[in-house]
Amino acid sequence: MAKVTTFFIASHFEPNQPAMIQLNEARHTLKKFIADTSFIDIEKIKDDSFLFRDGLFDSMGLMSLITFLEDSFEVQIKDTELVEENFESVNAIYSFLERKKQ
Repeated sequence: MAKVTTFFIASHFEPNQPAMIQLNEARHTLKKFIADTSFIDIEKIKDDSFLFRDGLFDSMGLMSLITFLEDSFEVQIKDTELVEENFESVNAIYSFLERKKQ
């Protein structure tokens, strides 16, 4: 049986009510934020697209992403965790969030 990780999302989706979000929804939420922030069609963002190498995000985009993740997924991201491996793609970000929620 596959392991399913559930994230609790802050009021980003439901005002004043945390909502549970499953794997595909979390990935879609990340992709939507990336698309909205980088002004690119969401369909062009793949789970393994390189956000920085492909020019979707720069250092300001990273700061927006960190704020979004902390607010939406209720995690605290330490300075020592601000390494490319944690944020280089949707897959990397999701894996990072999984580790933070354990």
